[in-house]
Amino acid sequence: MEQTEDKNNVKQGKMRTRFLLQCILPAVLVLGLVCFISIYLTRLMACQNMMSSVTGQQTSKIGNFERNMAANLDSVQLESRVPLVLSVTEHNVPAETLYDTTNNMISTSVIMSKIQVVLFDQGLVIGSRGYRSEFEGDAYRNEYWYDAEKINKAELYVVNSTDPSSKENPLYTFVYPVLNQYGESVAAFLFVMNNSAFIPMISMTTNISEQVWMLLEGDSVYYLAEEYRHRQDINDIAAVAASFDNSSSRVRIKNTTYIMRTEKLNYLDNTKLVYAVPVAPIVRQSIPTTILSVLICLVSVVVIFICVMTFSGRIVKEINDVRKSLKGIAGNDFSDPLEVKTNDEMGMLVTEFNGVIETLKFRAEHDGKTSYYNAETFAKKARSFIESDSEKSYAIVRADIDLSLIHI
Repeated sequence: MEQTEDKNNVKQGKMRTRFLLQCILPAVLVLGLVCFISIYLTRLMACQNMMSSVTGQQTSKIGNFERNMAANLDSVQLESRVPLVLSVTEHNVPAETLYDTTNNMISTSVIMSKIQVVLFDQGLVIGSRGYRSEFEGDAYRNEYWYDAEKINKAELYVVNSTDPSSKENPLYTFVYPVLNQYGESVAAFLFVMNNSAFIPMISMTTNISEQVWMLLEGDSVYYLAEEYRHRQDINDIAAVAASFDNSSSRVRIKNTTYIMRTEKLNYLDNTKLVYAVPVAPIVRQSIPTTILSVLICLVSVVVIFICVMTFSGRIVKEINDVRKSLKGIAGNDFSDPLEVKTNDEMGMLVTEFNGVIETLKFRAEHDGKTSYYNAETFAKKARSFIESDSEKSYAIVRADIDLSLIHI
């Protein structure tokens, strides 16, 4: 008996193992694939969101910068100021009349620290906010912004600072020459950049501390914020950014992948604004979401395991009950009907099985033609009846009927 139970337990264990392999293993593989895809998409979306943020910032900041520059350096506006300057150089009106002009111009700008008019022949500088300075002889020609060739062309030009790292020096100064009717340079407008307004206007802001932004002049770094000057990879980033055309969103620089975006700045000759954000910190920020995805997958596997084990245990038990009943039928031992515990397909199978058992039991106990008990069943019933009350006396009469003699 114990050996039979051991065999049944072994068979039951094998069936449950098959359930695990056929149900849980595919589920684990699918969930693992879903988890991997989820992690990949999470990291991809994090990088794409950063790229969108960088692109949006750069576009917005450059647009704001150019609108502010246009407010001061618009050619129509500048040309409208020239007649007054010429009148001053011809001594038709006093130089002090330029105060109102420069004050009006500076009032519309947030990116210029001062606006001045240099009167070459008079050796005088009149500027916004009441600024006034005099020159002796040709001393003004030693000014950093003065370029005789460019001034004689009467075209707006920009002068870069000789020391961009110094907070005292303006990063850029814009010079607009004024020529008289004889083509002689008699004056010039000076627009001096306000560094404290310009730098925040174009700087990049992200939640990645390893980010870097810079201004390139050709292929070399012109301006770099102080917090980035200690970095050893600046020249490598600049070398790549100099020829970067935004055809791709990522670049590889000495084993580090960056999201990069570069744009040229109007009004600033050969100057490019560069944004670069390393990918690794972005990926690190997505780790909590990655861990959450893994935990969800693990919990799902555990839940599936419990459900499959519970379901397989019930199924295996019901199958074993059917097997036991089949063994009884083989030994002509018809047990009581199996209990129907569910309304699903297994419950329907047990119900139909019970119907088959009842049919087989009826056929085993009754004559096929008369539907009365057959001899074996009659003997069992009679013996049971007699044994139930042994004090009484009984007689059994037997008669055979030859059905072949009966004519219907």
